[in-house]
Amino acid sequence: MSKLSSGKAPSKQTEGDITLPFSIGKILAIAPALVIALIMSGIYFSGIIQMMLGHRELREFEHEAKAIEYFNWALSANPNLAEAYSERATAEMEIERRKGLKADYSAARSDSAQAVKLDPRNALYFENGLKIEHAALNFRKEIAGYEHLIALEDYLRESLLNDRAGVLYIVGDFNKARADRDSIIKVDSSKIKDTKISTYDPRSDYKERAEQYRYIGEIDKAIRDYEVCVKSTPEIYDLMHLAYLYENSGRSSQALKIYSKVIEIDSNDKSKQEPSTDADNARYRRANLYLKFGEPEKALADADGLIKYNEECVHRKAFRAKILGLMGRKNEAEEQRKAALGHLTSDINDVPKNADAKTKADTYAARADFYATTEQWKNALKDYAISLSVEPSSLNYSECARIYSKIGDYDNAIKFFTKAISSSTDYEDLKTAYNGSAQVHLSQNKPALAVEDCSKAIALGTNDGECSYLRAKAYRMLGKNELAKIDENEALGLEFSPLPDLL
Repeated sequence: MSKLSSGKAPSKQTEGDITLPFSIGKILAIAPALVIALIMSGIYFSGIIQMMLGHRELREFEHEAKAIEYFNWALSANPNLAEAYSERATAEMEIERRKGLKADYSAARSDSAQAVKLDPRNALYFENGLKIEHAALNFRKEIAGYEHLIALEDYLRESLLNDRAGVLYIVGDFNKARADRDSIIKVDSSKIKDTKISTYDPRSDYKERAEQYRYIGEIDKAIRDYEVCVKSTPEIYDLMHLAYLYENSGRSSQALKIYSKVIEIDSNDKSKQEPSTDADNARYRRANLYLKFGEPEKALADADGLIKYNEECVHRKAFRAKILGLMGRKNEAEEQRKAALGHLTSDINDVPKNADAKTKADTYAARADFYATTEQWKNALKDYAISLSVEPSSLNYSECARIYSKIGDYDNAIKFFTKAISSSTDYEDLKTAYNGSAQVHLSQNKPALAVEDCSKAIALGTNDGECSYLRAKAYRMLGKNELAKIDENEALGLEFSPLPDLL
């Protein structure tokens, strides 16, 4: 039998020995590196590394285009990577979503379908497909897929039923939407009664049930559940839910107390440099309630608090000036308005001559917005006209229309809302235009037209509650009280709470 020699000259070499030109010790030393290199090479050529890099670009940095490059690379190495197809579909969806009405989701659909084909038991891939259909406003197909998704992810049944109920509302299947919400309430009630099947945090069961009570109009029951949530460990998010419910049900004094609690908790949080959005909302709404109760000094203190952390916001200054005016301090209010207006005019004058059209248009629109908040309608329309001449904008057409509506010129209001609708490329801007047009129709006592506009806005899938709130008003005018109640509940579920018309 041959024996391997180390390469060092032996004292005596026998026949059959083999002398290697390198040391076995060196081989053993580099063997781990060789093994690792081979493993890494295998992973690299399998597409895993490229897919991980794409995932990082997509999830951590939101660089969809760069992520797609990595996913393309990964799939060229391994065309059976279901996850790469699903991730690429997500990136493609996000890119198209920003295109608004010009979006084309065909590539995202194709990749999503391929991911599901390769791994049909993966619920995440199937769920991504439903998200794409939602973005494409293909709600019927989205609804049809929920039953299969619920079967794949039964442990998320309540969450998925909640999502499906929202989509069922969009397409007008109100009875089915209610059935889904009733199912969630039943499950949550069982969890609350039997602590053995409850979640790790019992409050979450109360929160989930309270949310469903909002959507079906059971305000008192929703309030009771939220009161349980905030009793032991009050969290700002839950407190804001409770305050909205109090305010919407005519319990203004209780709402004011809760808003005060939100502000107190947020102020005592030393980790924050400035108030949270919830705290700002609470302060603004509390100021309005103070005015309702005839306590303008307290309202002014809240306005001062809003300005303290955002001195550049002219809307907050306009709000403070409005309160000063209501208090009879007209000279001080005028000084506030002049200071804010001077700042906006300075911004216009400081725009470089070679600035892009959007920058120029935005500065005039900002001043127009301020004029509108201070009810200087002619000046507002003049600045909006300049802004639109520089760069037409659906949102600014809508703002012009709102001013015409304020001064009772409904013909021009409809004319500009029509321009806003025809020029819109963004779902949010289109929704704003439809809602504004609906408000004009309500002012003209044309509720049927308002229903049409609101329904179009809801069908965009971006309902923030205002669409439902306005359609409910239209249904009330038409005497369709059952439909109105459904829409009122939806608006409440989405936490829509109209503010007093101070600005």
